[in-house]
Amino acid sequence: MGKKRLINLIVMERMTFHYRRLQKAPKEAKRDAKKREKLLLRYDRLASALGKEGHLALNNCLDELLGVLSANNERYYRAGVEDGVCIHKWIKHLKKQRTKTGF
Repeated sequence: MGKKRLINLIVMERMTFHYRRLQKAPKEAKRDAKKREKLLLRYDRLASALGKEGHLALNNCLDELLGVLSANNERYYRAGVEDGVCIHKWIKHLKKQRTKTGF
């Protein structure tokens, strides 16, 4: 299995793990839902004050911003997993050398 495929599998497994863990955290979910509700209310007020063109411009800006932020989060997450895989291989190599030399 190639390094890229291994990292993709690990990322998918970890994301699934975190998703399931977050589903089991009702307090945080309630708090996040309240926060989201307040933010959406503020957004609706702002969007209605901007008019149709302003609302469209705001949505386009938010879509672009969220796309960039999502891509950045994924890059950082993948970089962390890649680092973990490299460290694991390095430790495995060190253990193998240690066994050979008797230290």
